[in-house]
Amino acid sequence: MKRVDRRRHVYIIGKSGVGKSKMLELFVRQDVAYNHGLCLIDPHGDVIEEILDFIPKERVEDVVVIDPSDRDYPASFNPLQNVDPEFKHQLTQGLIEVMERQFGANWTPRLEHVFRFTCLALLDYPHATMRGMISMLTDRNYRQKVVEYIEDDMVKRFWAIEFADWSEKFDTDAIIPLVNKLGQFLSDPMLRNIFGQKENKINLEELMQEKKIILINLSKGKLGEENSSFFGSMFITKIKQAGMARARMPEKDRHDFYLYVDEFHNLVTETFENLLSEARKYSLCLTMAHQYVGQLSERVRLAVLGNVGTIIVFRIGGSDAVILEPDMAPVFKTKDMINLGMQEFYTKMTIDGETYDPFSAETLKILPTPHGSLKKEIIETSRRKYSIPADAAKKLIAEEEATIIRSAQEKAIIEGKGRGEAAEEAVKMEEPLI
Repeated sequence: MKRVDRRRHVYIIGKSGVGKSKMLELFVRQDVAYNHGLCLIDPHGDVIEEILDFIPKERVEDVVVIDPSDRDYPASFNPLQNVDPEFKHQLTQGLIEVMERQFGANWTPRLEHVFRFTCLALLDYPHATMRGMISMLTDRNYRQKVVEYIEDDMVKRFWAIEFADWSEKFDTDAIIPLVNKLGQFLSDPMLRNIFGQKENKINLEELMQEKKIILINLSKGKLGEENSSFFGSMFITKIKQAGMARARMPEKDRHDFYLYVDEFHNLVTETFENLLSEARKYSLCLTMAHQYVGQLSERVRLAVLGNVGTIIVFRIGGSDAVILEPDMAPVFKTKDMINLGMQEFYTKMTIDGETYDPFSAETLKILPTPHGSLKKEIIETSRRKYSIPADAAKKLIAEEEATIIRSAQEKAIIEGKGRGEAAEEAVKMEEPLI
């Protein structure tokens, strides 16, 4: 497959255990061998384990391992830090879509309204973290501190006037559900130790341009399905932002960057749909895989089939074969797709921008790594550059929490004294003159 054609994206579908993961591994191995930059989002971690064994010595320093289940060295990933003002609203919209996916049918316009202004406020605050979202909604002292940094008058007005009224009247509808959902994620130490850090060592725009190998292990067995989906969707949102930022550099200076997403249906938001249509302009090449069409909404399915240049079909079920038959016609029929053997697939490719008739093929056998595994060295190197020890993360979070509590106590004392002095003055005014 030519590099230029991969900019039109690759869609892989097939039942479990038929060869999709091995194909992804082959793709990634080739990109590593040819010194390309890539990001692999793996919901199980198995492909990442194989890739870590394959990485050669000369690319050890290029690897960024992001594993939220690593309790010893949480990644320093703060999606709210150092966001270009040009992209604040785009990032906010992406974060809204992440939360909307988590809420499902319970998402409301009022929740969206409050969450939008929460994000916009924190993006102006230099010490913001994801944990700060809860403080913004529940802690008046923290909120007042953030408001001092807000640059947009409309955002400042919301917090100074509108929210002050809302928090009294609509806390059940507009505030408590957000606090509960954010608390669900941030109460988990694995995510809290990541999202509680102020520093962001994972600058995706730089990593993409420097051709780094980003491996994101979202093992649902370790993280849980909701945490895995939340973290992955958050990362996709940041990748889109980093991709859009590449529009500012001359096209000749943009290196192709390859994004692999296995079981991509778990991370689909409007941001992901937009990536399909816009990513090519930013030299961001998507390869997405999943098991069956029913995992996608009709809108997403149409967006995928309408935008990808290459479709790869392993063995699928009858209903999926009916849907995909028009794309495989006139060469292959429904019964052909149902009866494919292990490692066998049909593909319809775009070559030099032209679409050709589909043909059959088999995945290549994956050869043993020609060198010993450098996995331990890779993980240690990545931890040193992109993570901090868990004890350090816990200490930073505890110090921030203590500061917030101390500030609240001091303010309460000052206000208490003020009320006491006012009461004394009132008593004096009521005393009869002698």
